[in-house]
Parts: sequence; C-alpha cells; structure tokens
Amino acid sequence: MNSVKLVDVYKKYDNGILEVNALEDINLTIQSSEFVSIVGTSGSGKSTLLNLIGGLDYPSSGDVFVDDVNFKEMNEEELTIFRRRNIGFIFQDFNLLPLLNVYENIVLPIQLDGKKIDDEFIDQITRQIGIQDKLENYPSQLSGGQQQRVAIARAIATKPAIILADEPTGNLDSKTSQDVLGLLKMTGKKYKQTIMMITHDETIAQMADRVLRIEDGSLRK
Repeated sequence: MNSVKLVDVYKKYDNGILEVNALEDINLTIQSSEFVSIVGTSGSGKSTLLNLIGGLDYPSSGDVFVDDVNFKEMNEEELTIFRRRNIGFIFQDFNLLPLLNVYENIVLPIQLDGKKIDDEFIDQITRQIGIQDKLENYPSQLSGGQQQRVAIARAIATKPAIILADEPTGNLDSKTSQDVLGLLKMTGKKYKQTIMMITHDETIAQMADRVLRIEDGSLRK
C-alpha cells in the first residue's frame, strides 16, 4: 500500500519582491512501512518536502496524499486532527516542554486528542528505548541522547502511520546517533510505521531502506 504519494508538486515562496522555487515537479511514492532518508545540501528543499508531507504547509500546485487522503481536500481543522492522529514528528531540537516530566511529554499528544492513554503500550516502548527509569525526570535532567529517545517515544506513542524526522541525530555524537537510529529502525519495523528522515550524515542515511537525494528543489537519481 502507498503510504505517501506526491503528484506534480511545486512549492513557491513569494514575498512580493522575490519568488523562490523551493520544490519543482516532485513525483514521489513511499510504500507503507518503508524507511526513507532524504539528503541534500542546505536550502535544497528537504525540510520543505517534509513539511508538505506532514501537512504543515500546502503545495503551490500538485497533490499530496497520505494514506490515500488528499491534503488539498481538508480545511485547517481537519488537517490538524488528521496530522495529530496519523503523523508523528521528531525534531532536531527535541521540542520537549521543560515544565513537563518525561511521561507527561510522551503522552501529551494523546491527551490533546482526548484519547485514553495506553499505559501498557507506553511502558513497552519506553522499556524498548531505555528510558523507563526516567519517566519522572524533567528534560533539563536528561542528556541529549535521552531527550531524543523521549522525542522518539512521543512520536511512537500515538501509534501514527508515519514518522517524520528532521535531523534527529544532528545534536548527537556518533555513537548516540547510531544507537538512536537503530532504535528508530527497530520500533518502525515493530509497529509497521513509515519513516522519512532528513539527514546530512551519509552514514546515517545509508541505514535507511532507500535514500532520496534532493538538490535545488528537485529529486535526483
């Protein structure tokens, strides 16, 4: 099954003085449960592509489908709900709330959606990624690697179909990066999630099932 599909997608930014083509003629299909890395130089369009797939932005033209749902056919409220229920985000700077402990950070998206917390599932994933003894700690009490594990657990906790990771190892040392990516691959396969990851690290990129290269807003073979 196709998890993500982009058809003739263009993205332009126009500030009234200058028009920039961020993405041009993107046609892309990502299969369900596939782990894809996206590489390219700074400003090549990687983050723009991830934002369109995550429903954080709309294409200037073309169509973005996630699990056969066309983002163009949803209003902002519908898209927000769909995104919260189907897409997990992992950011380079973790985006953990400092006044919430680890457990509260992990379950926050579930609570925002008004759903019942599956504590057995939360216990399972926190044990798998090695933070089960940190649930009462606050982000300031954790190392960078531990904070990234919390961010991964938060992304997995809602059981989304897709996980989008923007430079998830950018702030980590090489050993921790390898550990985090290994955990991400393991949990992705276990919970049958499609993963798309931006990275500048070629070694990290090669851990994915497929590597997409983007330059000047276009996909390269």
